[in-house]
Amino acid sequence: LALSAAEVRALGDGEVVVRDGVLGPEFVRGCAAAVRGLDGSVFAPFGTGRRDEPGPSVSERLRGDHCAWFDERGALDSGPSGWQQSGDQIARLQPRLPELAELFANFDAIRLELNEACFLSLNSLDCQLARYPADGVSGYPRHVDALRTRGSVAESGSRRRVITCIVYLNEGWAVEHGGELRIWGAADMAGTIVDGGGGMAPP
Repeated sequence: LALSAAEVRALGDGEVVVRDGVLGPEFVRGCAAAVRGLDGSVFAPFGTGRRDEPGPSVSERLRGDHCAWFDERGALDSGPSGWQQSGDQIARLQPRLPELAELFANFDAIRLELNEACFLSLNSLDCQLARYPADGVSGYPRHVDALRTRGSVAESGSRRRVITCIVYLNEGWAVEHGGELRIWGAADMAGTIVDGGGGMAPP
């Protein structure tokens, strides 16, 4: 993922960069099939709060999706809400999936490219799967995409998450299905991102 000078400037200005078909259709189909084959118990309602803090509260009013997290090995866990459910060490719920390991590697390559092209110091990443029911109702209302850090850093207005990168695995999606990603700018204007699978949008 070689970023152009225009894309680097756009990211520096807080804008969104969209790439269509970055991962290729075969890879997208493989990832989508692997996710569809997961036992539903691996997905849990998203919990508000940060992963490294105990006891995030589950709020289905904010997000209508169910989520799971995966690591560089393609192993899954139940993510933030798993802390609330177990109150202990998160148990691995599924075998490792090579498709998700490769997807993680793609995200990590983007992290390294952003470090080099944008002079960032991103030293870690979290990868999440989000699955919305096809009920025509569930969604994710307008929100700020990163929680502010706590302590002295928060006083400067910094956010722990610097970059969000989204990959769509819903091959065959059409506009009439709904669920587009809407990005709100500083001028309170919204832009809509439409993707049929494999595109990346790092705001």
